[in-house]
Amino acid sequence: MLAAALLCALPVLIPTFPPLTDLPQHVASVMVLHEVHFGSFVFADMFAFNWFRPYWTGYGLVWLLTPIFGVVWAGKIVIGLSVVGLVIALLLLRREINAPAILDGAFLAVPFGFAYEWGFLSFIVAAPFGVLFLVHYLRYLKGQVHWLWMIAWMVFLFFGHLLILAFTCVIASLLALRAPWEIRTLLGRVAPLMVSIPLGLGWILSSVEPRSVSIPIDWQLGFHRVAKFAPDMLSMDYSIMSMALAPAVLLIPFVLGVRPKIKACNVLPLIFYLAFMLFVPSTVFANFGTYERFQIYGLMCFLFLFADADQEVPESVARFVQVLLLIPVLVGVLQLSRMTMKSYGFDKESSGFHEVMAYMEPEKRALGLVEVAVTEFARSPAYLHFPVWYQSVHKGLVDFNFAAYRSLNVYFKNQDESRIYDGLAFNPELFDFDTHEGYLYDYFLIRSSDNGLAQKLFAGDSRVRFVHQSRGWYLFRRSNPVSKDG
Repeated sequence: MLAAALLCALPVLIPTFPPLTDLPQHVASVMVLHEVHFGSFVFADMFAFNWFRPYWTGYGLVWLLTPIFGVVWAGKIVIGLSVVGLVIALLLLRREINAPAILDGAFLAVPFGFAYEWGFLSFIVAAPFGVLFLVHYLRYLKGQVHWLWMIAWMVFLFFGHLLILAFTCVIASLLALRAPWEIRTLLGRVAPLMVSIPLGLGWILSSVEPRSVSIPIDWQLGFHRVAKFAPDMLSMDYSIMSMALAPAVLLIPFVLGVRPKIKACNVLPLIFYLAFMLFVPSTVFANFGTYERFQIYGLMCFLFLFADADQEVPESVARFVQVLLLIPVLVGVLQLSRMTMKSYGFDKESSGFHEVMAYMEPEKRALGLVEVAVTEFARSPAYLHFPVWYQSVHKGLVDFNFAAYRSLNVYFKNQDESRIYDGLAFNPELFDFDTHEGYLYDYFLIRSSDNGLAQKLFAGDSRVRFVHQSRGWYLFRRSNPVSKDG
């Protein structure tokens, strides 16, 4: 199983630039961090850093590997190790709760869900640590781990990802609901978890922007949440086949005679996960994909049902045991194979970007305008922030840039450094050279359809000249000299 888990790194390691939507932005932030402190970054004076923030675990690991592998490979390696780590962490948790190994093969499918395809670097990195925290918390409940160690876990998870900290603390508090039931004993079990409260409040008070609060909550409630519940546990696409196959896989332990012990600490984690996935908003405080990203913990919560469970295989299925045990393995292997083939196909498809980027000088400022962000090789708009890879590779600066968000770890000192906001990233056709200060940019990197944005945006504009195009990517350069006054 360990060898199979290691193969989970392939989908992120195969392509030069993985089809993970936000990953270019996060890797570029680490590049800024590294170059400001140890390099000669020409845009260094534009940036500042928030040190009391989640995300630093992911950023720190990439930063640590950057001098050895370069920032792009460092990001890929950290993501790959995190994907592998999640599978291994789930195996360790399953053993810790003494659950049957029936669904172990399905763990291979779990990492490749919403958070992975959207490239939520810090969330992906923190996810396996969240599971390992629960392993250690269960040992704490048995008296095998000191409470100071649990507080250290709280602080570590905070700097990994605040949402991971909050979610796993709730799960941990539910796991604490076991005999003996004396109030003093229960309070002692959950006492270390209380450290998460001042950490969370400190972050909220110091970082939440008025802009984030003003953005309406997007609930996206509906039957689709119910239909996707089982497929999400196995990171499957939303289809009729997945809606039939995923529940069938989850029923296999019951078919094989596993009888859950109905205890609060076994049942409540799954009930909480169900309520979370059905009723938590999709976007809150400008945080996109709030509930969707937690599908990676669905199978984990399901496993708690089978903690210390008894098993007696019914005679009616005894002859089919080996076939039934093979099904979760096949699901995991097929998902891993599918993601690997998608990555290979995406690498071929995105080769035009490499060709166009070869015409760009290093240490320049560029504007990415992506009209066609989708691809058949990913469920997310994989090309949305793709131009930002130039920033990491050639130590330039690309807008739209996550540094425009002052609440993030790496941000623009002066928020007027860029007139390009996230709205333009989703609507590049709204770009206007004068309104958006096009004179600031050396290059304009466009992904467009054959008769789309690239052919229309700069038509007849002498301030910009065409440089090169390849496989849907178009490169334009600002004509020199161009000033603010034209």
